[in-house]
Amino acid sequence: MTTAARAPLEAYLARDYPFQVVAEAEGGFTILFPDLPGCMTQAETLDEVAPMAVDARNLWIETAHDHGIDIPPPSLLTLTQRTP
Repeated sequence: MTTAARAPLEAYLARDYPFQVVAEAEGGFTILFPDLPGCMTQAETLDEVAPMAVDARNLWIETAHDHGIDIPPPSLLTLTQRTP
């Protein structure tokens, strides 16, 4: 928890956090936010990945902000691809 003055929620929501998309062998995709501990979601199709990622990130940030939990800054975006 932090006791310092916090930025408004909108400032945190405006940040761009990188995320990882993992194709699951059983189908669907897992979306992970390395900078936001425990922030993850799942999508059935590629079309659902972006909206599900936005929802998960926003909910994580809103919850952390409401509970006074530190919200880390985003790390640098890197693109990686792993082939099976």
